[in-house]
Amino acid sequence: MKSAKTLFFTVLILFSLTFLYACPASAAEITESTYCSNARELYEALLYHPTDTIILTDHITWENFPDVMEVSTPTAVYMGNYGIQIPYDCSFYVKGPVEFYGGAGTQPMFLVNGYLNTTEQTQITASGESCSAIQIMDQGVWDSNLASVTACGRNAVAVSYEDGPDSVLALAHISAQGQGALALSTKRPLRAVLSSITSESGTAVSALSSVSLLGCQVYPESPDAVALDFDFRLYDRHFETTGYCYPTGVYSDQIIRDSLHYLITSDDGFDYAYDCPVSIEGLQDSYPTAGDFTITVVPLIPDWFPVYPAPMQIPLHIIAPDQPFLSAAYQLMDSVGIQFFSEITDARKMTLFYSDNNGKTWRDIMELPGSSIHSLSAQVVGLSEDKEYLFCLLVEGGSKEGRSNVLKFSFGKVDIDGGGDDDGGDRNEQELPSFNQPPPVTDTQEAEDMPGTTDEEQQTVPDSTTPGSTTPDGSGTDPHITRPTLQTPPSSAQPDTSVTASTDTDKTGTTAPSEKTSETSPRDKEQTPVMEQVTDTSTTITGARLRMLVEANPDSVLFEKKGITVEIPSAYLSALDLADHALFEVSIQKTNDYSFTLSIRIDGSEAGTLSESTVTMPFPFPDKDEAKQLSLIHVGTGSKSQIQYLARQNRASAKIYATGTYTLQQEDGQILEPLSRKKAAYIILYLAAGILSFSAVIIVILKRRAHHEKR
Repeated sequence: MKSAKTLFFTVLILFSLTFLYACPASAAEITESTYCSNARELYEALLYHPTDTIILTDHITWENFPDVMEVSTPTAVYMGNYGIQIPYDCSFYVKGPVEFYGGAGTQPMFLVNGYLNTTEQTQITASGESCSAIQIMDQGVWDSNLASVTACGRNAVAVSYEDGPDSVLALAHISAQGQGALALSTKRPLRAVLSSITSESGTAVSALSSVSLLGCQVYPESPDAVALDFDFRLYDRHFETTGYCYPTGVYSDQIIRDSLHYLITSDDGFDYAYDCPVSIEGLQDSYPTAGDFTITVVPLIPDWFPVYPAPMQIPLHIIAPDQPFLSAAYQLMDSVGIQFFSEITDARKMTLFYSDNNGKTWRDIMELPGSSIHSLSAQVVGLSEDKEYLFCLLVEGGSKEGRSNVLKFSFGKVDIDGGGDDDGGDRNEQELPSFNQPPPVTDTQEAEDMPGTTDEEQQTVPDSTTPGSTTPDGSGTDPHITRPTLQTPPSSAQPDTSVTASTDTDKTGTTAPSEKTSETSPRDKEQTPVMEQVTDTSTTITGARLRMLVEANPDSVLFEKKGITVEIPSAYLSALDLADHALFEVSIQKTNDYSFTLSIRIDGSEAGTLSESTVTMPFPFPDKDEAKQLSLIHVGTGSKSQIQYLARQNRASAKIYATGTYTLQQEDGQILEPLSRKKAAYIILYLAAGILSFSAVIIVILKRRAHHEKR
């Protein structure tokens, strides 16, 4: 019995010591926290000095800094009764796991006159009576990107828009808790897209102007907001039937697709593109032989997301390496660039055919003045816009002899995914037409099938499978094709060394050799260090390859990633005077619909400045008049370039003079207790309670044993 009492008091003493130990630990935790009183201190704390806790000690007026704040470890920023004001010409851009807590002051946690950019890992929580999390003023812009914003307290407001131009709120999770709490308030015309807006005991939406909802969850329903009918589908409508294309021998870890583009459209003509992360399931370890397989692509969306994109069964084409292949098509202002998979070095003749009538008749692109065909690509000039075209490449002689896949492309219509798939990167191969389309006409066909030609001018198709066939699965008699003189490829259709596939029943291939007009012998060419590596975010080429591109494109060389194109002056590239084996890398990383990062490295060193270059990107706003109020801003230097709106392509264009991060921008607080402290205290208390309970059980058992021993 004495031992039981000893155990009980020992546990009590341990509990007291444990509780006392928790207090110094919490105090130490506060001491080790980072305190910030101005913009630079907060910027450096988030970017360069990872810490669990950051505490503001004053109101902060934001400034422009050279780098995006990428938070490497989970961080909590306690704002107390202070706020962050983002001026008209500044951008606050934070990425990574960061939570902002505040709302005790009289001003919002974020007062946005400029540009606020958040991500899915960003959480903003305001607590207190009449608190406010985000207030957007005048020309201010908030780009949510799946961030979560919550306001808790009596008459709290999570997000409010003051008077200003028509705005779009997209991909936002907004909630309010407390009597009279309001999730979203607006005094300007607002369109909410793919957002969740809820209030537990207050109002979800309050508006003094029109609010339209497109694919949104709003609870409780608000009479101030009108839900529109909408359509939600893949931007590349052919992806589900085309799928991925890779060469034989590919391993599963090389089959990578980070995201898919979805498009939501409304009856009033508005559309919005959403880049949805995905995962791929059902992959084998490797694919040593050619064939068709099925994999599952699973969209990764937050729990609150209002629309459910279902997983898709997607074909995976593993391609044999012995036939030419058309990997992509691009709209280049007034022409179309056709990209071949790889350079054709030993073909005797090449012809690229096109059809504008669903494959009924075919014509050589060289009939169109200004068109050209090269070793890695072709440029087609003079096509009528707002029509669908088919393209097919015929190669005679050499190691890649045969007919390519048939590539479908809609000219004059926005198609940011192009017409092909380059190793799961930024292009998805267009679907082969569902009809039975004949190949380019043969000698045995009637001349009227090929308008404007004579019998002698009729083109034929190399027989790649069954002789006599008039479908894409085979061709007619022995070929007699006419081709243009081959040259080096133009920048307008950047080559891709990744591997794609055809869904034809022809032999499918990954590389397609071609001839050149120069007098360089094949042996000399083999000794030339021409190399090109392409991923979904970068293109790396040797100095020798860069010179080839500059020679073929005397004005500018174009690089494109995920719908963003950068045209660099050929004079600038030529002046670099790179050695043959030097590496030239262009990286274009799309952050969101409004921002991207451009990097140019020469043998690993950042180039920094550029000659005047042109960047174009999809125009992210529904109203073309928005272009008059837009500038492209360099996040690091704050320099601005006026946006030019390209109406026909629905794209935005601007001049740039340096590498770095760019974003489109419209012209025009009492410190809370750190959450980690509370968690630590709760854990200690729970452990102590468990120890006490366990000791009590032991005492009862010992008492019973002592009682039985006495008997």
